[in-house]
Amino acid sequence: NRRAIMVVESRPIPTIEVVEEITRSGQWTPPRGCYEVDVFLVGGGGGAQGYSDPIVNPQEMANGGAGGYTKTFYGIQVNPGASYRVRIGSGGRGGGDNGGSDGGSTYFINTKYMANGGGGASLSRGGDGGSGGGTGGGNGGTNGSDGKSKKGQPGKGQGTTTRCPFKGYENVNFAGGGGSAAGDQGYGYAGDNSAGHSRYQQGYSATSNRGGGGGGTWGGRTGGSGGSGVIILHYWKAE
Repeated sequence: NRRAIMVVESRPIPTIEVVEEITRSGQWTPPRGCYEVDVFLVGGGGGAQGYSDPIVNPQEMANGGAGGYTKTFYGIQVNPGASYRVRIGSGGRGGGDNGGSDGGSTYFINTKYMANGGGGASLSRGGDGGSGGGTGGGNGGTNGSDGKSKKGQPGKGQGTTTRCPFKGYENVNFAGGGGSAAGDQGYGYAGDNSAGHSRYQQGYSATSNRGGGGGGTWGGRTGGSGGSGVIILHYWKAE
């Protein structure tokens, strides 16, 4: 009698811990020995408002965009050598009186693993998002908080931390809300130093790949644009 022989291919043992940052849309290929991955996602930040001439209600204008929303997923199954789609959300554009545009969504593989972009500021309030945009000369929110306001309606934050839980990113600020400028004052610094600016100067745009909201301004200038999002991966691979 012939006996069937079963050949079992052993998997390489993953021994090297990796934290990898992805800053552009494209494809990602797991290395040898990588069968699951943890993912931190940041959507693009929202654009700010650039109010033209705050003669009426000057303390309620020049609003900041929101930071992008953040999400963390653990234990996503992958196969070494396969190709997976990654998309980085773009930052929303800063605008004029009517406000800025929303930031784009960031996802890993598909929209099941996704973080939405932050809301652009409007004429009446700061944007909603990961951290809310400021209004009336107030700072933008940080680490998931609402924006601040000396007068007016600030944007809402997500209410949970926007920090990345992976090693090496403990002190990195993600998804800060944009600050608001009001009158000849302003400088409402937020999580990634996106900020409102004083009269007749361009609103600050947020840092790329940190998902911050744009800073508001006034005096006929354009509000700052939001920062693009980012994907940060944590996984183990074989030597």
